Amino acid sequence: MQAKHIALDPTAVTLELLMMSRDGKISPAVAGYFDHLPVGVQRNRRQGIAPIKTPEDAAGYDGAFVTIKALLRDMHRRGITLLPGTDDATGLSVHRELQIYAEAGLPVADVLKIGTLGPEQYMHRDQSYGSVEKGKYADFVLLDGNPLEDLSAIHRMAMVVKGGTVYFPSEIWGEVGVKPFAEPPKVVAPAAAAKPVALMGGSGAEAHEDFAF
Repeated sequence: MQAKHIALDPTAVTLELLMMSRDGKISPAVAGYFDHLPVGVQRNRRQGIAPIKTPEDAAGYDGAFVTIKALLRDMHRRGITLLPGTDDATGLSVHRELQIYAEAGLPVADVLKIGTLGPEQYMHRDQSYGSVEKGKYADFVLLDGNPLEDLSAIHRMAMVVKGGTVYFPSEIWGEVGVKPFAEPPKVVAPAAAAKPVALMGGSGAEAHEDFAF
């Protein structure tokens, strides 16, 4: 993989869901946002998936997931490209995927790059996407928090701009039974004499109360 520049989509969060879920306990794969999920999904995420019948079985799966994290850390150290993905359908699991990379020991700044610029570089699209730069498409997210200080802020998307359209996740989540993570920002027109400010998130974003475009 090193020699041929082959990337890997680990789907570590899917492995976490499979290997670390236990009957009657909240799966660590969703623990960070469990209270936001619909009741039916919460019920499913309190159930085990792998056939764990003995304490030895549980310990084996626990140890195996520790090994998975160590493998992720080693692959990153060797320069192998990680592409964050998931088999789960909730959408939120990709955020958890990135958190697992950080828990494995990858620097948070590297994790954010893996979730933004890295995939575009691998697919040779980084001249147009992946970071906030002059000449690139203005696709970005606005987070309620600083992910460099608290990576769970990646769940708290207050606004998304894609293809020139502005989306407020709080409006979308409510339609699918998910409790919103962040309020939409207050968007105000700039004063005539004020210098317009464009707030964009490439490998991270900070939260602000008012926004002028």
